[in-house]
Amino acid sequence: MTINDAKNLIAADNASNTEITDGVVNLLAAASFGLPIDVSQTTATSAISYSGYGNCYDTFGGWDYSFTGTEMTLVGTDTWTENCNLGPEEIFVVSMSTLAADYDIPFNCVDYPICDTSDFNKKLQGVDGDGRSYTSFYYYDGNTKTLTYTKYLPEEVFTEVITIN
Repeated sequence: MTINDAKNLIAADNASNTEITDGVVNLLAAASFGLPIDVSQTTATSAISYSGYGNCYDTFGGWDYSFTGTEMTLVGTDTWTENCNLGPEEIFVVSMSTLAADYDIPFNCVDYPICDTSDFNKKLQGVDGDGRSYTSFYYYDGNTKTLTYTKYLPEEVFTEVITIN
């Protein structure tokens, strides 16, 4: 799924929190190949679109990801101002071995640093660290080596397309 595909899906849903059935997620998972991947042997880059503040789709945030056998480092931004300007660059180092299995972050793989089809093709629901209810979908396209992560919140949608190098 590309950012444009995600935009079209969001537009079709009128940016509502419409749920996609588990059957669709399973169908998409069946189409993936090239897995498992040892992410500690690679890097990744992403582009993030955001529907908040009147649809900031033309201003892309994103992360540069790097991995070790136990940690993931993100450098970039996923914040926007009310004028759709990007927030400041940030650096996060995440200890992947301490995350709950349902923690909503890309590359949260059961056997980290090894990620497989079930890690890259899933649906999660819950309450995030900011206290917001969400539904997230992950889809991996083995042809393009991209992981698409879409997070639906009550008033906003984040879509991150991650290219695994």
